[in-house]
Amino acid sequence: MESLNSGVSADAYTAPCDLRMNFNGLWAAATERLGEDPKSGALFVFGNRRRNRVT
Repeated sequence: MESLNSGVSADAYTAPCDLRMNFNGLWAAATERLGEDPKSGALFVFGNRRRNRVT
């Protein structure tokens, strides 16, 4: 298990996400739906509809 530094934030997208999206699709979800900048160094967690997979 990895530990996070105190300066790193983790954001979880709680709505189901199509995990077949490419990098650009997940980037768009982070910027448009979460309102976060993917270049900020934060970690983003996306889950599928059945909630049994994350990316």
